[in-house]
Amino acid sequence: MQIPLELTTNHSEQQARSKLAAAGFTNVSAVGNGVGFENNRVIGVSPAPGAWVTPDTLIELTVADEVIMPNVIGMGPVEASSVITLSGLIPSPRVDGWELSDRAGWDTPTVLSTSIQPGESVPVGTTIRVEYSGPVEGTAHTVDSEGN
Repeated sequence: MQIPLELTTNHSEQQARSKLAAAGFTNVSAVGNGVGFENNRVIGVSPAPGAWVTPDTLIELTVADEVIMPNVIGMGPVEASSVITLSGLIPSPRVDGWELSDRAGWDTPTVLSTSIQPGESVPVGTTIRVEYSGPVEGTAHTVDSEGN
């Protein structure tokens, strides 16, 4: 079996445990500063998502109730969105895909600033406003924080 990323990333400890159990993983534990807290989030998984394991392999969830804001300044929309999401935070808008324009001289926007400064401690699940060097609407597929 493979550990699917979507069963763990940015879910609460209880949600991740439930989803993993439903997928057939029987040996799940949790470590971190958010274990047992109601508003915690999974910020890491060992073995890593995508790893091939047996159903009884120990899957260790790292959970937190606060995380350090990653530095995404200068990143493109997809990379920045991914880094923020994998950190346990929510980018707004969340960019899932990006298509380059055929127009000559058109550049992919990069992150100019974020609503939380890199290196600051922030509660998991916080929505992070991201300012890009150019527009992302129309050329990017965006979804809201509920995944719609």
